Amino acid sequence: MKARLITIGESEIRKQVAEEFDKLKDKVYENAIKDVIPQFTAVCMYILHKEYGFGEKRLKHFLDSLNAEFEIMDCSVLGKEYSPEYCMNFLKNEYKIDVDKELTK
Repeated sequence: MKARLITIGESEIRKQVAEEFDKLKDKVYENAIKDVIPQFTAVCMYILHKEYGFGEKRLKHFLDSLNAEFEIMDCSVLGKEYSPEYCMNFLKNEYKIDVDKELTK
């Protein structure tokens, strides 16, 4: 039995690659949400406890507030841009704290 040769055009290849990239990108994002964000949040909460004496009540309040802020960001409440980048720019402009720079020292 002879194998059939199937040819596809460059545009179809690009389309399929783009679709696979989107699937992979979504999976990476989901993994970040499941793994990295909880770990980073736990470190922040531990520092709040260790350095500033936060106990259970204040730590839970912090966590609830963090969740609420992310929900607001997802909803684009009030039609204004509100994102993690907005928060980073706020800290940079208001207090001269460049989080990107500080975390990559």
